Amino acid sequence: ARARELLPLLLSRGGESFSVLDTAATVHLRTGQYQTAFEHMKKALALVREGDYASDEMYLNAAEIDFRLERYREARLNLDVVRRNTRRSTAVEERRRTLSAAIDGKSPAPRRTD
Repeated sequence: ARARELLPLLLSRGGESFSVLDTAATVHLRTGQYQTAFEHMKKALALVREGDYASDEMYLNAAEIDFRLERYREARLNLDVVRRNTRRSTAVEERRRTLSAAIDGKSPAPRRTD
């Protein structure tokens, strides 16, 4: 609750930073405000590049937001960004696998194209 109270101040001072926007998205994610989290994350993703500091964690957060909004395809795409980083940490890989398994358990099977 306190983190949510501080968000307007944080955003007014650093709202053009992908890390600030990711933080705002994560606070909203943790409080169940998934659509608001998505809006902040969309802005953060526009500012970050693969390999930027903490980008793996940000893409994981984006994947979790997409998962909560039942945007399974988009969640998988964000997890793929993390998977491509061959230097990801063990903790990041563990969270990636956990989210991937959750998506696999909730989403419909991909359509076959053959």
